[in-house]
Amino acid sequence: FGGDLIDAFSPIRHATGMRGNPVGPDEQIDAMMDLLSTFDRAGKLGAVQLGNHDSWSELAGYNFQMFLKELQAPVFSGDGVIDVNVGEFGMPYKVYWSHTHWGNSKLNITNAAKRALQFTAPKADIALLGHTHQAAFEIFDIGGETRGAVVGGTFKRKDSWASKWGLSK
Repeated sequence: FGGDLIDAFSPIRHATGMRGNPVGPDEQIDAMMDLLSTFDRAGKLGAVQLGNHDSWSELAGYNFQMFLKELQAPVFSGDGVIDVNVGEFGMPYKVYWSHTHWGNSKLNITNAAKRALQFTAPKADIALLGHTHQAAFEIFDIGGETRGAVVGGTFKRKDSWASKWGLSK
């Protein structure tokens, strides 16, 4: 998980988000903790990254991070390169993981992840970011090496703000 696990809109920070979100912060926290706990107990949760929305819950009087201490998986709030072994034979990858990185672009969703690999973590195989709420994955070559740029997204059946600006269907 790349952060922004809950919207946690509050009238102090984003009043318009409160009107458009039918699920309150407490229900969001309960639902996400149920999902994370289920993955964690099954050994399918590698790690959790915190995002800016997750800290907004404190404005509404909730401390989402308090619930995360119950997980076996590590919880990160910064950025860095982590070693990940994937699959039956433990194929090693170096993953630069952060909630966000400079270079976000609505025209090229993976741009920030590519800039992270180019400038911040040139030895990493993959950059994994969140923050933009749009999902994208791109394999590309940089310096003669194949790299992967991953941006996790947020699933919404209807996003009136994005539709208003022509950013989604």
